Parts: sequence; C-alpha cells; structure tokens
Amino acid sequence: MKRKKRRRLHWLAWLTSVLWILPEYLLLFFLKWWATRRWVSLVLGAPAIASAIVFLLIPFYHSRTLPAQRIRQLDLKGQAALQDDDLQAAHVAFRRIAFLDSQSPTSSFGLALTAERQGDLDAARSWMRRIASDSLPGHPPAHFWLAADLMRQPTPMTSDQARVLEHHLMQATRAVAYETEARVHLTRLYLFRGENDRAIRQIEQVAPRRPALLLDLARLQAQAGRNVEARRAATQAGEFFQARAYAEPDEPMHRQAWANSLVLQEQYEDAVRVLAEGLNSADPEPFQKALSAVYLQWLSATSDPNKPDPVRQLEFLERILQFDASNQRALALLGSLAIGDDEPAEQAVRMLNQMLARGAAPGAIHLALGMRAITQGDLDRGVMHLEQAQQRNPRTPEVMNNLAWGLAHRVPPDLERALRLAELAEQMSDHPEIHDTLGTILAKMGRKPEAITQFETALRKLPPRASIHRTLGDLYQDLGNQVLADEHMKLAEQLESSVAATDEP
Repeated sequence: MKRKKRRRLHWLAWLTSVLWILPEYLLLFFLKWWATRRWVSLVLGAPAIASAIVFLLIPFYHSRTLPAQRIRQLDLKGQAALQDDDLQAAHVAFRRIAFLDSQSPTSSFGLALTAERQGDLDAARSWMRRIASDSLPGHPPAHFWLAADLMRQPTPMTSDQARVLEHHLMQATRAVAYETEARVHLTRLYLFRGENDRAIRQIEQVAPRRPALLLDLARLQAQAGRNVEARRAATQAGEFFQARAYAEPDEPMHRQAWANSLVLQEQYEDAVRVLAEGLNSADPEPFQKALSAVYLQWLSATSDPNKPDPVRQLEFLERILQFDASNQRALALLGSLAIGDDEPAEQAVRMLNQMLARGAAPGAIHLALGMRAITQGDLDRGVMHLEQAQQRNPRTPEVMNNLAWGLAHRVPPDLERALRLAELAEQMSDHPEIHDTLGTILAKMGRKPEAITQFETALRKLPPRASIHRTLGDLYQDLGNQVLADEHMKLAEQLESSVAATDEP
C-alpha cells in the first residue's frame, strides 16, 4: 500500500513539473521561431493560412446560422405550398422544420394548417393546442386560430367556452398581425356578456387604427351615457365616412354611416340631407330605408311621452311611411293614433286607407283598421279587416286574439272558432289580454270555472279593470260563491267611481 502511494506521488510530481515547464518551453520556442523565421515564407503561405482559418470557422458559423435560416426558408416553402393547394409538399416542409427544431411552434402551426386544409379539424386542433393551451400563453397565431374555431361552433357557447375564447383572444393581441381582429372579437364577446365598459376599452384601442370602428365606438359610448366622448367619436366617424362617400360615391354604406354619425350628434336635418342626396343613385332603396329610420329616430328623440303631439306624430309618420311603407313600428304608431274620435285619429285612418289602396303593408293596416272598428263597436267591419290581417299573418298572436274577441262578440257569435284562435294565441304569447279574451269566450260557452281561471290570470297581470271584476262577480254568483261575488262587485263599483270622478271637470 505504501509503495502504491509513493508511485502516485511520483507521477503527480512529474505531471506538475511538465505542466510548469511546458508553457515556458513553448514560449521560448515561439520567440526563437519569431527571431529566425523568414518573412518571405510567411507572405507566400498567407493564402494557405487564411484558407485554413476560414475552413475552420465554416463549421462553427454553419452550426449557428443555418437552422434559423433553413427554418425560415422551409416555412415560406410550406406556406407557398398551402396557397398552391400542394398539401403533400406543405406537410414535408413543416415536418423538416420539426426535424431541425422540435421545439419550434412554426412546425406545429404549419402542420395544423395543413390538417385543416385536408379536412381533419380534430388533428388541426390537436396541433394548435400543443403550442397554445386554454390557460397559458402560447403561440399568438395558434391562439387566434383556436378562438376562430370556437366562434365557428354551431351550438351556443357555454360560460367555460366563453372564458377560453377570451383567453385565446387576449393572447392573440400580443401579435401585431392579429391584434385588431382579436380586439374586435373581444368587443363583441363583452357586449354579448353585457360588459359594456370592457367592450368600450377594447374598441378604443383599435378604433384609431381602423376609423370605420369609430361609429361603433360612438354608439357604445352613447349607450353608456358618455355623451361627450360619444359626440367626439361620432364627429371623427362622420369625417371619415364623408371622405369615403365622396371617394366611392357608388357605395351606399359610406353615406349611410355618415348619416348615422350625424344622428348620434343629433343633427337630424343634416342626416336627412346626406341621405336624400343618394335617392338619385342607381339603387335608391337603401337610402329610402335609411331615411325612414332617421325620421323614426328623430321622432322618438324629440317627442315627450307625457305630452304627445298627435299632429306632429302624423307629420313624421307620413314621412317615414313615404320611404318605407312596411315599417312595422311606424304602422303600429299610426294604428294607435287611429283609435279615437278626434281629428288626428280621422287623419290617421285616412292615411291607413290610402296606404291600403296602394297595396302597402296590408296585414298591419288591416290590423289597425280592424282594432279601430271593434273599438267603435262596428264588429262586422272589424272582423272583416282582422280576417284579412289573419290571412296575411296567420301566426301573429295579436291578430288572432283580436279576431277571436270580435268573433265572440258579433251577432251571431262563432265561439268555437274564437276559442281555437285564442288558444293558439295563448300558446305563442302569455299576454294578459289573451287571457281576458279566453275568459270571455269560455264564459259565453258556459264553461264558468275555466273562465274564472282565465279572468283571474288576466287580473294579476293587467291594471285594475272594472269590467273583469264585474264579470268575475257574476260568475262566482252563478257558481254559488256569494262572498267572492260581492267582493268583486264592490271592487268594480270602486273602480267605476274613481273613473267617473276623474272624468268630472
């Protein structure tokens, strides 16, 4: 053992002496060579020395620069193959990228796009999820692809899917190429969830880069009550769409958007003027519809619901229906004005008859005229108009309910058909007036318990109505329940007394 230890110490001492002497020996050798070398030999050997140095550096440089360049070349080759629909070449290119760098997201993304083009969406999703998970940051283009895939699903989105969609879109905003579209989709997502403030924050970030979104921004700000900001955005949108309208006069959307920006600024006359200039175009219908909508907004924005002005309403309704004779909202307003005995009501009836003669929106007009006739007690004329309305709109609960009421009250009544119509209307709508109609029909048919059920349902949803209480009083009396009969009669008398007191000068 001692001998082995001495041998190890001997070798260690020898190695130390060699390592100590070797640098000194090499230095002396270099100095001697430097002093005795021939410069002519050095000059003559310079090309060979340079070539050797370059040759030695090539592998080092190649090992550091080739993979990145080659991956870029293969990526371009794969994308070009996808554009040419050469899916086999694209697959080979992206597989080679994976061989050069197994961690590169470029390979997975390209293979996912190739699988998508091949119709294998499951494989495409699998490749995308390798580089863009549902909860962690990943490759922004893959996040955008997965977001678009979620938005393409035909079934309604669950809350968990909406959360995943939000994550993918937020991650996609990290890439300049996808930021704008991702924020637009985030805006829609937040609006769908009722998160208007978050929607506004998203669209505010992209509207300066895409001025066409300024109009949407102005609308959202106006809905949020941020009127100063909404007016500012609407002004900017108006300037943008005005320039586009002059640059592309054949594109009606620009002029309509310009008019909408003016409406948001409450410049209704200017909006009408802008749209009127488009009536002479090859296709005036879009401008006619837009003019009708502007007049309707103008009427709504400048009318006092507590002090309605029927004459002014008729003026606006005439303009609205001039450009859009089938405007359902305008026709409904006109029909409500027609129910009365004053001059505006008569004027509204004349307008309805003129429009009906011209063939404009016959279903809605017949409904309005039928309701007016029934209100005035002319049941035959009312039923005639409502029959016409029902033929044109066979699945409208309001039409079926009013026709059922008219059939039940005219002489002779058609109670069986009236009941069928009212029951169909009840299946499509839970409006309390339908329960009142059903109760009236069932009472006339002698089905008193069923009638009471319908009247009590209507009573819970309608404002206090003396006629319903009086009918219920009669029904309970016929069924022998005098306590409830007296109570309903007392309530009917109270309501009638209060109405009479209100009508006194």
